[in-house]
Order: sequence, then C-alpha cells, then structure tokens
Amino acid sequence: MRNDFQEAFDAIEDINEELAETICKYKFDPEAYHEMELDVYIDGSEISVEFAGVIIWNNNNDDRKYIDEKNNIKEPLISFLRSKIDIQITFFARVLENLKTDRKEWRTLND
Repeated sequence: MRNDFQEAFDAIEDINEELAETICKYKFDPEAYHEMELDVYIDGSEISVEFAGVIIWNNNNDDRKYIDEKNNIKEPLISFLRSKIDIQITFFARVLENLKTDRKEWRTLND
C-alpha cells in the first residue's frame, strides 16, 4: 500500500493540472489559479492538503469512505479530493454569480 504522502503528492499533481481547465469552465479569473491550487503541508507525522486556503484533508482526520472496512481500505484520495474541490468550486461559482446579480440590481436601484 502506498504511503499517505506519496498518495497525496500524486493526487495533487494530477488535480492541479485539471484545475486550470475547471477554472476556465467556470470563467474564474486565470490569475485565481494560483490561489486555488492544491498544496500539501507536512508537520511531523501530519499531512494536510489545502485548497483555496482551506484544509480539505489530513491523514490524522481522514474522513474518506471505506471501500473494504475489514481490510482497512479507503476510497482513493484523488477521488475524495476531487469531490471536495467540486463542492468548493460550485460554491465559489454561485457566490460570483450572486455578486454579479447583486451589482446589476444595485446599479438599477441607484440609476
């Protein structure tokens, strides 16, 4: 079985390549890519993965689902991270859309 660090590093490498395409899909500012890259941090025995300034996984509080609980096998980290990121990106897209709508309404009210 691969160790947590290698699994996290490989997942981050693959996902960061995919993020540029996702950011374009949701029409985020391309400059935002660097703010939204996945990063891995190691503090002693703890490994954390951060997305857009939020820790979305760490090995000491691993909330991935078990595929095989008897053999202690959890879902692949890359799948778990993708689902967490999709939730965050969808949230950011909704916030941006609401901001655009609010600005249009504010301009209309103040014209």
